Amino acid sequence: MTWLAAPGDPVDPAAIKFDGARQVLRAIEAYPFAQLIDTRVANVGNDRVELVVVKVEPELPQAVVNDIRSDERLVIQFSAGNRRAPRVLALRKGFPAVPHLNWTPAGAPKDLCIYEDTWAEVRLRWTGAGFLGDIVRWLSRTATNELHDPDQPLEPFLYGSSNAVVFPPDVFEQTAGVVYGATFVHEREGWPITLKLGVLPDERSGDTSRIYCLPIDGVAVGQSAISDCPENLIQLDELLVRFGIDLWDTLVKWLEPLYDSEHVPRHQDALVILVRVHRRRDAAAGFVERCDYLAFGTTPIRQVAIATGHFDAVDPDGRPVPLLRPDFDEARASAIPVEALRPIQALDRRAARLFSGLGQDEGETNVVLVGVGALGSQVHEQLSRMGWGRWTVVDHDTLLPHNAVRHRLGENAVGFFKANAIHAASASETPHNPTERAFGLDVRQ
Repeated sequence: MTWLAAPGDPVDPAAIKFDGARQVLRAIEAYPFAQLIDTRVANVGNDRVELVVVKVEPELPQAVVNDIRSDERLVIQFSAGNRRAPRVLALRKGFPAVPHLNWTPAGAPKDLCIYEDTWAEVRLRWTGAGFLGDIVRWLSRTATNELHDPDQPLEPFLYGSSNAVVFPPDVFEQTAGVVYGATFVHEREGWPITLKLGVLPDERSGDTSRIYCLPIDGVAVGQSAISDCPENLIQLDELLVRFGIDLWDTLVKWLEPLYDSEHVPRHQDALVILVRVHRRRDAAAGFVERCDYLAFGTTPIRQVAIATGHFDAVDPDGRPVPLLRPDFDEARASAIPVEALRPIQALDRRAARLFSGLGQDEGETNVVLVGVGALGSQVHEQLSRMGWGRWTVVDHDTLLPHNAVRHRLGENAVGFFKANAIHAASASETPHNPTERAFGLDVRQ
């Protein structure tokens, strides 16, 4: 077997200072299936890091599911002050990609996720001997594919991203002629961004760029190890094949009508690919336990269209036009970067009721609220946000400046009928449960 190089510089075991590392060294001396290889010290920034290189022999059956060997060499990394959980890195080249690994760069040692609980909880009961036993059990149970408990939530497909995309629940309905796009929310340079998806209007003003959304439905798949995030279109295609998705065919079928519609993209317009994947615990059988979502942003959509080989920029204004003899451009596709995004489903009525503890909507409650003043407007706001009630609001009074002190509405609504203004505010602030009707005039007339 070949091993990756351990980081740091070798030191005598007597030079190890951190209590956690010293505990593990004592446990190795007493543990019959562990052997000390080396002790090392490294600097990460201004912090001292101590490393224990150990050979362990996990208990394995004759036939294993995952390629765990009876001779595994690991690096256990400790930080000063016991502030973080010790890292466990597998040094064997070819260590398998399995569930319960932390993210590491390509080619780096695999990082074993030993604990499900937070370090703040684990450190209260942590010992060196127990930790060494936990590592060996992790290897033994991973070898037989029993590490992930049946009642444990499924592993995500990809590691998380700080940049998010918020999408409406109906984006996958694929209604003919409906095109989804995103507005860009970015408050400060260097901070995470948020894309908010919605139906694109037909009209377009000035040179405003757009971010188009391609929603794709994948097939049902089972549990798998967390994958590295794709960095270009070629890698994205390789990832989506796992979910029964032909990226290039899907792109072409979506782009052709788009370039022949009122929503023709411009050079600077970008693309977000949103994928829904149905999850099973077992790939071969079982019920669909949940739906997971993946999202990826790409560079200008025009370059994506040309990379498929089905379009070429021969139109006078640079608009890609279909080609009779498509020829996939792998070089161009591999040069188009892809950034993974964190998909978040927008609030709908069902989710609002769930988050509010109301459970499933077993029946619609029709509510007529007469009087939406200082008290009535607050009652309506809180209950409608929770997804409760189908609302009709009645109030013939108008909002005056002094009302804004306690009223849900602000000074921008002064002069309007309270009921009509509440109706408008509800449509924009709580679109998952807007008022159905509003009567701003005296209904007795």
